[in-house]
Amino acid sequence: MVMTTNSVYDEEDTAAKAYDLAALKYLGPTARINFPLSNYQKEIIEMENMKKEEYVATLKRKSTGFSRGVSMYKGVRRCGKRWQAVIKSAANKRSYLGTFGTQQEAAEVYDIAAIKSRGASAVTNFPTCNYDVEHICSNATLIGGDITKRPSRQNSSSCIAAIENESVVVPN
Repeated sequence: MVMTTNSVYDEEDTAAKAYDLAALKYLGPTARINFPLSNYQKEIIEMENMKKEEYVATLKRKSTGFSRGVSMYKGVRRCGKRWQAVIKSAANKRSYLGTFGTQQEAAEVYDIAAIKSRGASAVTNFPTCNYDVEHICSNATLIGGDITKRPSRQNSSSCIAAIENESVVVPN
């Protein structure tokens, strides 16, 4: 098991590739990396439309240390036949967010709570561009459901394209 900053990987190669990708995002193609630049052409194209913090969050989501317990999602655990969403505060106190029928539902609620408490740079289970981050952060109460999600667009190749072309209407 190999650790990079805040992430855990089973193999050295995987850790080295994660480092390389972060270095390329932050420092560009002149960064000193472990493997040839030509190995990362697909990833370089993918990272072009992402902010630095968002791309590093995707790398963290792929690390071995990200998923905890039985669930493949951060902040989600089994509770009988249902899935429970839990988040820890800065004071290391657990807040139970509820139980849900699927892991994905619980993961979305965790994400909303993480964005609410940590802002747009929160490490989430799904890309933050899936959520209306500004609305979540500006609301006094923790909210969920479709109000916090960005409307999905058919034929949208990336979250960035969806964000640039949409206006979000929040019901009263």
